[in-house]
Amino acid sequence: MHCTDAGRRRILTASAAAALGAALPRVALAADEPLMTRPIPRSGERLPVVGIGTAIIFDFENDPARYAERRDVVRTLVAGGGKLIDTAAAYGHAEERVGDLVAELGVRDELFIVSPRSRGGHGVDAGIARAPQDRPRRSHAGMERR
Repeated sequence: MHCTDAGRRRILTASAAAALGAALPRVALAADEPLMTRPIPRSGERLPVVGIGTAIIFDFENDPARYAERRDVVRTLVAGGGKLIDTAAAYGHAEERVGDLVAELGVRDELFIVSPRSRGGHGVDAGIARAPQDRPRRSHAGMERR
């Protein structure tokens, strides 16, 4: 069997979706229990110990089906009490997709979004500097560096 990169991605995405689907009933059963949290060292703010990362899975362009699936992921995260989303300019289009989804859902104030600075011209500051003026929904317009 010969598998292309696109085919592998579809298989991995479907596998991840199946695993999430299998886990959701257990999550629903645990809904009455508070989420386990840990304090952020600098601020003491408590965050759930589980969040989502956006490398690879949120790195796509012009794909309404993927966009809808990722919207459901962010919506489910927030509905379940999750807060942490880890993204970065180095993750291709992921940072922009996160920003679009968060803005569309109106959940920015409910999230703790991490977009680290890195050497090599990536990160929120570099993204703001290179963001075209005609793209007001870019993710870094609504994100803070923490």
